[in-house]
Amino acid sequence: MSGFPWGQLSAELWLVGLGLVLLLVDLLPGRDERRGRLIGGLAFAGLLLGLVPASGACAPDGASPLLFGGLFAVDDFQIFFRLFVLLSTALVVLLSFDYLEHITIDRGVFFALLVFGALAMCLLAGSRDLVMVYLAIEFLSITSYVLAAFLLGGDRDGLGATRRSLEAGLKYLIYGAVASGIMVYGFSLMYGLAGSTSLKAVGAAFAGPGNQPIKLLALLMALAGFTFKVSAVPFWQWAPDVYEGAPTPVAAFLAVGSKGAGIAVLVRFLTLSAGGFAGQWETVLALIAVLTMFTGNLLALVQTNLKRLMAYSGIAHAGYLLVGLVCNDEAGRGVQAMLIYLLAYLIMTIGVFAIIVWQQRRTGRESIESLSGLAQEEPWMAVALTILLLSLVGIPPTVGFIGKLHLLVATVNTPYLWLGLMIIINSVISAYYYWNLARLAWLGEPAAVEAPAEPVRPARWAASVAYLCLVLTLVFAVWFGPLRDLSEAPLAGPDEAPAPIQWATR
Repeated sequence: MSGFPWGQLSAELWLVGLGLVLLLVDLLPGRDERRGRLIGGLAFAGLLLGLVPASGACAPDGASPLLFGGLFAVDDFQIFFRLFVLLSTALVVLLSFDYLEHITIDRGVFFALLVFGALAMCLLAGSRDLVMVYLAIEFLSITSYVLAAFLLGGDRDGLGATRRSLEAGLKYLIYGAVASGIMVYGFSLMYGLAGSTSLKAVGAAFAGPGNQPIKLLALLMALAGFTFKVSAVPFWQWAPDVYEGAPTPVAAFLAVGSKGAGIAVLVRFLTLSAGGFAGQWETVLALIAVLTMFTGNLLALVQTNLKRLMAYSGIAHAGYLLVGLVCNDEAGRGVQAMLIYLLAYLIMTIGVFAIIVWQQRRTGRESIESLSGLAQEEPWMAVALTILLLSLVGIPPTVGFIGKLHLLVATVNTPYLWLGLMIIINSVISAYYYWNLARLAWLGEPAAVEAPAEPVRPARWAASVAYLCLVLTLVFAVWFGPLRDLSEAPLAGPDEAPAPIQWATR
């Protein structure tokens, strides 16, 4: 065991230990509520402390980033997503403190599943082999299926979420099984063509002559699993139902963490494996990006539920993110723009979901109409909601504007300049339904709500997350240097640097 890369895998091992500790603490005697708060606090503290090994601080100097014969990589790209995943999961844990107070569930298992889901995302971001990719995706999927259906345990305050949660978990499972089956068949074709499951070997086989129809079919089928994780066309249908039925913190976890992990494996997969389709694959990906943008934004126009609206918003943002990959160049500017926008998306989306949790706790509802008159009752929360919505549109001075600006710049001097126009058009469409939320908050009249039988404690944790995201949205709009520095993440270490995606001639 002396040769085991303990330091390089310290973040993943930390998450394994943290998840097991949470399960053990859940076995301790005592009151369920007190033990639940203890487990939640341990989960949050453990995730924050995990940022130290996640940053690569425990890895020995000069160690190779490629582990287990190239099966897994702990490079700067994987470290970026480690930090991304741990930060997003920690914020989701904070949201869960308020949300779970009215629900009778096993909190130890809930928080442990969030931690194990974060572990699966970290493994997925570093996978460099078809088998490893598949195992990490299934690991993440299984934890996500259980979390989506977690309200089966009970709902004391009559939100009617128990049945919807079970339905969400079942639909998620069915969609995931179909997408996974198609993806694995594509992987099998790749293995037959390359004689190896290594992404590097698959890329070398695809770059050679012959078998072009089979290669294209294999890549299209493999893409099914990746588009499922990022909720992009053609496997986006699960997102609205799952977001609406799942516990709201879980919906935020899927919207940010799961999408980020899907983007990570998609970038690594296309970088190492799709070089043989220069000029063809980027066209397919561009088409998927445009269809995903319009699907999300147009269907969001008719939504009446806040969580369903955020699901369609997330679908549209998946389309924006894919533009960065389509327009990547030899310097990696497209991927860097995509990572910057992903960080902005983390801040904006977690902030809006925090307001949804806060609103559910305050009114017991999650409909769009429940925001009516918010400014008259809670003006500062209305300010936070408005600025976060402006950021989702891409209006300056917000971090969303910085993210979209980088994506637009990435399309310049490429054959896909028209994708920048598609982003602008879809941003205009999204302004309509985001403005509707702000309009209700500022111009609507408060609806008459029946007072609860027992006083309800304000959702202070959710409000804190919302205000934190508000501050970050404004700060990083002006001081966005750290975002750019963090996103400069190459895909491999110094001992083996795969060639960048070679798209069509500029």
